[in-house]
Amino acid sequence: DLLEEQRLNAGETFITKGDPANCMYIIVNGEVSIHDGERELNQLGARDIVGEMAILDGTPRSASVTSIGSTHLLKLDRAPFFELIADRAEVAQGIIRVLARRLRNAQNMVR
Repeated sequence: DLLEEQRLNAGETFITKGDPANCMYIIVNGEVSIHDGERELNQLGARDIVGEMAILDGTPRSASVTSIGSTHLLKLDRAPFFELIADRAEVAQGIIRVLARRLRNAQNMVR
């Protein structure tokens, strides 16, 4: 009941830089491009999450996200997200692991 299914075709932007952070997405299958204008920052695929940073701190989106091909997503809105992590510590731990991995990857790219 917490998740809303979304199916996208190639080239559909579902997160736009600067928009309010009101949800995050779980990629069921397909791939997405995280980009700032024409500059691609990352690509994510099945079982990855996107939008988690902004949903945690409520700041506007820092990048846009566009489907690369046919993509199936599960959307989780902000209020149910916080209810879920309050009830299920393992969800919060999973988000923290994802954020830590992405931070380490970013550090390695700078070196």
